[in-house]
Amino acid sequence: SAEYVPEPPGVYPLFKLHSMTPQQVAEKVVPKHRLVSSVKFGPLYRLDKFVSPYLTELSQEYCANEYILDTSAFLGKIEGFNNESAIAECSEYLLFTIDVKALYPSIDPTLAQTALEDALLKNSSLTGSQKEMIHTFTSFILFNQFVNYKGCSYKGKKGMATGGSSSRQCADMFLSWLIFQKPEAVSTLIGLWENILLWVRFIDDVFGIWSKSEELFLVFIGELNVRCAEFGIIYDKWEVDKSINFLDTTCFIEDETATIQHKLYRKPTDARRYLRPDSHHPPHVFPATVKSQMKRLFRLNSRQDHLDDDMNKLVEDLVVNGYNREMVEKTRSDLVREAVDERPTATTTSDPGGSLIFNVEYFKELPEFKSFVRELGDDIQTLIGHKNITFATRKGATVGSGLVRNAELCQIIEEPKTSQKCGKKNCKTCAMMMDTDMVTVNGYSHKLPKNVDCKTKNVIYLQSCGDLDCVEEGMNSYTGQTRQEFRERNNGHRSKFNVIKHEDSALAHHSYMDHGLGVKLKNFKCAIVKKCKIRQLDREEFKFIEKFQTLTKGLNRCKIINSNQ
Repeated sequence: SAEYVPEPPGVYPLFKLHSMTPQQVAEKVVPKHRLVSSVKFGPLYRLDKFVSPYLTELSQEYCANEYILDTSAFLGKIEGFNNESAIAECSEYLLFTIDVKALYPSIDPTLAQTALEDALLKNSSLTGSQKEMIHTFTSFILFNQFVNYKGCSYKGKKGMATGGSSSRQCADMFLSWLIFQKPEAVSTLIGLWENILLWVRFIDDVFGIWSKSEELFLVFIGELNVRCAEFGIIYDKWEVDKSINFLDTTCFIEDETATIQHKLYRKPTDARRYLRPDSHHPPHVFPATVKSQMKRLFRLNSRQDHLDDDMNKLVEDLVVNGYNREMVEKTRSDLVREAVDERPTATTTSDPGGSLIFNVEYFKELPEFKSFVRELGDDIQTLIGHKNITFATRKGATVGSGLVRNAELCQIIEEPKTSQKCGKKNCKTCAMMMDTDMVTVNGYSHKLPKNVDCKTKNVIYLQSCGDLDCVEEGMNSYTGQTRQEFRERNNGHRSKFNVIKHEDSALAHHSYMDHGLGVKLKNFKCAIVKKCKIRQLDREEFKFIEKFQTLTKGLNRCKIINSNQ
């Protein structure tokens, strides 16, 4: 607008108060800090705000395998891991967290631009003009950052602005590119990476699950820093234990169930202060504050005993901050009833936290029945002690639930796929895909899945040389894995079919040594034999190498180092 006048961005210290101990606060120790550039209302501010939504969508897709937006997304990852029962596969495992040292000042803008280009290349939802716009604007922002200090302007040579609208997205893409996406990614070069059962990241804070000993984890950290140091990244803080604090939760391994549980984590310096009800805010804000804080405890605590402890502390804290105890207790009771009504409890149970839960089918007089039970509270307490009486209601079928159950009736029935070809124009891999339902290698037959194609990621694949001599000798097949789209991995093999790089690919090396330079990748036929999760790739690849015998009778006997995965 005409009123907008850019201001020169300055610098100010960012004090890390969250890392201080209560004793340091009492002694008024100057906290650790670093300089941060103030980019708001600077010359690049509006351009940064404009491109930010595009980068958010792009980064979340690019970093999908490790990205977490907030605590709720993190707890969803933990719940999913528990449900997969992957823990049962190892007898001992630990939780860990690691942190990048000074992330934003350490990122080379040139490498951040490379990561952006890779993310744009792999994105299929943005148009060509949108990709060009995002690349042009973001590159301009990355390479034209400056600050004003004591009347002089300084242009940045290293690092990114902390606090910019696009800073987190660029940092997310850079770290994902470094660890998982780039050719010879760090995760593919570290042999100990196979011991990581889960790896999720909130900006520069990583939470993971480790399946080996603490001593071996320290070896892993050392190798990780060696691989990342050349790109300016150092992991300087880490913890590994049975119980770990991450974001605002404490995650711990419960011995009885061998699952990961979680509870609220408060920093030692937490003042436990809340918006006071005597402040000048609209009246509806105060009950909403109480309700939101209590709902947060329901979300963060996976065990009833921890929930009850934290809820009791919260009630007292709210009363100390001026809230009416009766209103706070009523809000708590209402939320407990709501939570139980939504809980899929199968049997009548009593728990050590003091709750007695009954399963009932819904009937129209249920509200009156609940009121009647509450009126008998004193008598019930005399008989069984202090218990919270709650009802888990099985609600009847609704029109909405009926539509959801029958949603498949409204879906368009697609023709079943008959091949693994993606069908995309100019795809060089489609012509190489096997037109068959079954493959047989060295006497082992395997049915090919039809729910995959050239664009599928995280797959185990088979490559077979079409030369008649190789086919007759049974020495023509190669088994591999890739986290990329299969066609991208295939193109990686294709780029090695020359005199200089043929040793970087088992396929190219075989062709060069046995058939000469005239044989290209198109002489091979390929197929995807299985799609699996990232952490299962190594194990599944080993299984198929054994089944197809490609290590002893095939091309896997040509050990290739530094191959592009």
